[in-house]
Amino acid sequence: MYCRSIEQLPITCSVFDKIAMNQLHEAMTTIEAYQSRSFKQLENGTRLYCQVPSKGEGAWLHAVYSPMNGGDLEHCEILLNTALPDPLKEFYLFANGMYLYSGSLSFYGIRKSFTRNPELAWQPFDLSTPNIYERISDAKPWMIFIAAYDWDGSLVYYDVRDNTLSLCRATTTRPVFQWASLWEMVNREVVRLASHFDKFGVEIDPQRTTLPSVQSPNAAS
Repeated sequence: MYCRSIEQLPITCSVFDKIAMNQLHEAMTTIEAYQSRSFKQLENGTRLYCQVPSKGEGAWLHAVYSPMNGGDLEHCEILLNTALPDPLKEFYLFANGMYLYSGSLSFYGIRKSFTRNPELAWQPFDLSTPNIYERISDAKPWMIFIAAYDWDGSLVYYDVRDNTLSLCRATTTRPVFQWASLWEMVNREVVRLASHFDKFGVEIDPQRTTLPSVQSPNAAS
């Protein structure tokens, strides 16, 4: 079972309530359902679930990267030039990013190593890429890009003003889907994407979009 429950996180946040705890639990239960196929915990704490030989040697369905520490959070805030909201801190204290469903959805983190060592090579996509080097031209200062879908490069950004999340295309921040909170997004997407893969971690229909398909009533029309 996953080793860092929300109750173990070393910060206090009034919004990190029972609902958030249940959302994390459901998401991790879905991910860990593949542990019976195969599982490996690397020396750095990264957890790999379900080898997928059809994707190539050393391919895994899920990677939950080892948690950030206080120094990592400070590095993030310096890198992004903004204070991280508590829910985002909580996420990174649980995992320094995630690689889910063979990369269908990836959460950015801090890349700490560029070694070719097969184990240490399991690193998250770096937060600096969407937030600095490839930042969308119309992005606002209050947007932190935290995740991406490999279907078409769509991004998910965190709105630090109200803690909501929005899905946008790779070229504009105009929202096409929204979630009320970070943990709602994590839970719903992990559970939703499970229907796209069989018990062996093989994608059922590669031609079926992995993006959320129902437009949020709060999204721009």
